[in-house]
This record gives sequence, C-alpha cells and structure tokens, in this order.
Amino acid sequence: DDDRHSFTFFDVDDEGTIYLPDDNILWRVSPDGEATELATGFRNIRAARIFKDSSVYLVDYEAGALYRLRRA
Repeated sequence: DDDRHSFTFFDVDDEGTIYLPDDNILWRVSPDGEATELATGFRNIRAARIFKDSSVYLVDYEAGALYRLRRA
C-alpha cells in the first residue's frame, strides 16, 4: 500500500466546522480546533462532502462504497 499517491478531500460547513476523513474515522473539527470523532468503522475513507441538509457523503476507496451520514 503506497500512501504517497493518496489524496484526502475534506469539506467545511457554513459555521467553519471541518469534516476530515482519516482512514477509518470521520473527524469533525470545530472552528476553535476541538476534534471529535463523528463516525468510525470504515475501511479507508478519503473524501468527505457536506451538503445543505447537513448530511455528509463519504467515499471509502478500499470498500468501493459511497456513504451518506444524516443527523437523526
């Protein structure tokens, strides 16, 4: 596995919160720098995109999957 050629795509919502995929964890980083684990259990997420309805789409390269996370 050669990570030198991997890219990670993150997104930022309107409040300045960063949604950062990191292998098997999706982190939410608040504007003040506090990081919290938003979701876990993935195989190799490398892309996150926040949508207007606050759902987050994730791409898991190893699983070949696209996930949608919604607030309950």
